[in-house]
Amino acid sequence: MQVELIPFFVVLFVTVAFSEFFQRLHLPWVVALVVGGMVAGPQGLDWISVNETLLFFAEIGLIFLMFMAGLETKITHAKKELASISVVAVVNAILPFGLGFIVSHMLGLDLVASLLVGIIFMSSSIAVVVPALEAQNILHSRLGRFIVSSTLIQDVLSLIILSVLMQSQGFGVGIPMVPLYGLVIATFIILRWFVPKVNKTFVAGVEEKTTQDIFQKQVRLVLAILVGVVILFEILGLHPIVGAFLAGLILSDSVSSEKLYAKLRTVSYGIFIPVFFVMVGAQTDLQLLFSAQELGLLVVIILLASVSSKYISGYLGARMVKMTVPESHMVGITSLPQLSTTLAVSFIGLERGLLSQEVVTALVVLSVVSTLLGPLLVAQTQHKEIEHPSK
Repeated sequence: MQVELIPFFVVLFVTVAFSEFFQRLHLPWVVALVVGGMVAGPQGLDWISVNETLLFFAEIGLIFLMFMAGLETKITHAKKELASISVVAVVNAILPFGLGFIVSHMLGLDLVASLLVGIIFMSSSIAVVVPALEAQNILHSRLGRFIVSSTLIQDVLSLIILSVLMQSQGFGVGIPMVPLYGLVIATFIILRWFVPKVNKTFVAGVEEKTTQDIFQKQVRLVLAILVGVVILFEILGLHPIVGAFLAGLILSDSVSSEKLYAKLRTVSYGIFIPVFFVMVGAQTDLQLLFSAQELGLLVVIILLASVSSKYISGYLGARMVKMTVPESHMVGITSLPQLSTTLAVSFIGLERGLLSQEVVTALVVLSVVSTLLGPLLVAQTQHKEIEHPSK
């Protein structure tokens, strides 16, 4: 037993040590974890052996990552400017998707792999956008809410297309797509009405009690709902990460307690999500970049195509809805980071044999570079020119 725990200990040690080191350099913690996995993984110091147990923890971390992304989505916040937000989101999704597909196909990738790269190009990263905006004190402004809402719509669109693609490749339950997604929508609506009522009933009065809830009743209930919803949607044919995101959406307006939210973040970001990022790094072979000139060219092309298409489409979409030039610039640069969906789709593509190790390596490099680039550009933007009222 002691020997079996060593790889897990090494992963936890990497999450702590590299996070602390990169924090001192003022670099994103996610990049620290991925790089830590590369250094300690089989292609680095070989401290981490990629076994079934660690892969299982990584999958749990991926589910928690998508669940927290959904939980942080407040659907009611997007209602006031839904039309304008949707325009920006669609423009900032369609153009990168098309370019990602075309570039990938021209590079010799097959149809499914090109579609997966297109899905990655159309997504953005709410996990990077929110801290970047918060650091500049514009998260809760009109512009901040606009950016967050449009980013979330892009991620939802990318997950829907991913789900359809997985279904078409035989990774579903065999139900025709039209009735399947009709059933999914109906199930989501019912759960969004029913689950919050169950949650409210079971946890009523817990916070008002003077005695400490040592068994964490609220946390256990939310986690039970998460697992149950993921299982239900997986039975319907959706990939677990889609089900996890929908579970977060279902609970997004009902988890209003800051204490409960903090506990869920502790469980998610304190344990499971870091393991996922470390394992992504551990399964990435950066030596391929130096051993094959073609792979280096692939990385450069994917980086340039993704960054240029995301910025241009974000800027054009914002200008289409009459946003100012500085605001449009901010929309463009905040759409650059590729994190959660990029790594999730890469992980799934490699696992299902739909993406080669070379392509996954290029996509991980895209994630690392864009996650660094986005916040740096946000910080350097002259916010004095941008009007962002608090309400």
